[in-house]
Amino acid sequence: MKLEWLHYFVVLAESESFNLAADRLCISQQALSKHLAQIENRLGGQLIRRTQRFEKLTPAGELLLHKARGILRRAEQLESLFNLEPAPNKRLCLRLASTSFLEPKVLNLLRQILVEQALHPVLLQSLSAPEIEVRLQNAELEIGFLPAIPRGRRLGHQLFSDSPFVIVTAPGLQVQDWASLPYIRQLSPLPQADAWPEQNWPRRVVAEADPETALALCQRGVGALLTPRLIAEPYLRSAHLQLGPIPPFDLRFTSYLVWSEQNPRSPEINEFLQRLLQLRHHSESH
Repeated sequence: MKLEWLHYFVVLAESESFNLAADRLCISQQALSKHLAQIENRLGGQLIRRTQRFEKLTPAGELLLHKARGILRRAEQLESLFNLEPAPNKRLCLRLASTSFLEPKVLNLLRQILVEQALHPVLLQSLSAPEIEVRLQNAELEIGFLPAIPRGRRLGHQLFSDSPFVIVTAPGLQVQDWASLPYIRQLSPLPQADAWPEQNWPRRVVAEADPETALALCQRGVGALLTPRLIAEPYLRSAHLQLGPIPPFDLRFTSYLVWSEQNPRSPEINEFLQRLLQLRHHSESH
């Protein structure tokens, strides 16, 4: 599916009007209707329920809206990170890997340094923690981001992100006690995605979903969600979610910057690491 189609759908969903959306996109209503039909045919279901006064999303449309926003946001992040003009005689390859997403603040720091130093990253990929450690030791990566201190020998590390887990709910929900809430359990290969200690504090789980779908279900009021504050922050600022009761335990989501100490690094990579840590410290102190 084309990113352009998803952009058209998001604009239409936010405008709640074919007329307004077509004006925003600078296309005809007929062309917009055609693009919507292509998406619905591709997905095999109705996304917009048309009424006389406005366009209303179906449940499938609401789910697609959330996922489409995430896809477009990640595409913009990748474009901003990779769409750089390196210096003519300085095209250093920087290979990065992470076990999960890179939060927007980290991406902004990376972009700032890449612009400053005219580096050109050619690979940013998602790998398991053991794979990242092995590739760092084999000089197949320059930098990795791990959720815990690395186990491998001769791997340097620095705590990079530290965020508490919070309970979030749909806006307007008034609940004082965490135990009275229904919950959505996140299904993810990452152990930190949903770290609720069920044995000590059992909860009532009403749905299970991947992280993005879980956020969409939470916004629709299906249940509460345990998630790192750094993930919830954009939804809290936009009032799509609100903070719920304080969890009965203290858990934190951590991310470590990791590099190899046994393989020789170019002066540019050393400078990159030092600058990244410097900027991160500066951002945390402000």
